[in-house]
Amino acid sequence: MSHIKHPKKPGDITSEWINYAFSEAGLCKSGSISAIDVQPLGTPVQGLLSSLCRVAITYESKSSELPDSVIIKFPSELEENKNFASKIGAYERELRFYRELAAISPIRVPECYYNVMDEKSDDYILVLEDAGSWTQGDQLRGLTVHQTRSALKAISRFHGYWWGSPELEKLGWIPEQNLDLIRAFRDNWEEFSTEHREILSGEDIAAGDLISRSGQKIHELILISPKTIIHYDYRADNMMFKEKDGIMVLDWQLANRSFGAFDIVRAVCGSHHGELEKRHHLEFLNLWHQGLMESRVQSYSIDEAWNDYRLGIICLAYIPVVIHHLLSHEGSRGISVLRARVKRIFYAIHECRALETIL
Repeated sequence: MSHIKHPKKPGDITSEWINYAFSEAGLCKSGSISAIDVQPLGTPVQGLLSSLCRVAITYESKSSELPDSVIIKFPSELEENKNFASKIGAYERELRFYRELAAISPIRVPECYYNVMDEKSDDYILVLEDAGSWTQGDQLRGLTVHQTRSALKAISRFHGYWWGSPELEKLGWIPEQNLDLIRAFRDNWEEFSTEHREILSGEDIAAGDLISRSGQKIHELILISPKTIIHYDYRADNMMFKEKDGIMVLDWQLANRSFGAFDIVRAVCGSHHGELEKRHHLEFLNLWHQGLMESRVQSYSIDEAWNDYRLGIICLAYIPVVIHHLLSHEGSRGISVLRARVKRIFYAIHECRALETIL
């Protein structure tokens, strides 16, 4: 970071620092901002790996291109969460996504006005467009059919752009996985299934036992699936909606180079309202697959997509099991989010007969 003292959390932000950041970004001259109002946003669950705030800005004189407010993103103030994010390179990944990929990728994301990172401490700052006039998705309520369709259309264009691209090999800062989730699931499954037995049926526990035993098979299937850039955390809380098909996608900290169907599973099985019948899963998958074909993806049949989709459901089960401690100690909403995810995921495992892919 430069010689100026950068804030480390929302309470450290000053009008002088906003002036500096905007001046560096070429938005206004130093001294143009007269006052700010900082408002913390969300809960640790909604910003699991980060701390966010909205900053309303008063200018000495304002031109039309200057924002009335911005969203500023810092590392989580919770030590356990920040350590987890640092371990998987989440902060560098998001910062570099905005620096290197956002402008060329066919998906709507917040404009990034300013960014900076201290590689030694993993402290980073993103000053982002405020999408406060948009409607944010909600993980507990789930996505509506219309919102889900909008999300799948948007991500299909993004996946199609990066599908099998030779550029993927140059993006070493985007990993192929966030952690060794296969081993982490195996190490945590017994404790998780015991602790959350009230929301797991006998059939769910048997499914989890099989997934735990089948790590090598799952790993092999992931390796042979076509690769693209995936958001990985493509769920309701990271989506903003406007009228018609407008969608803005937030939070690129967990992006991977992996199989695209996982993002579809994340949106449909993890975020769509209610428990879906198989035919609805197929309808949503076909919508995504059609978008890929329109993006000139070749040699990827709907049958292959269905197999990858079911593999994705199995991989989605890793997430609540591996991070349940991070969610469980975040109060009632964290526990509610965890339970909603688990119920939707295991229902989808059975409804789509996902375990057939690893037998």
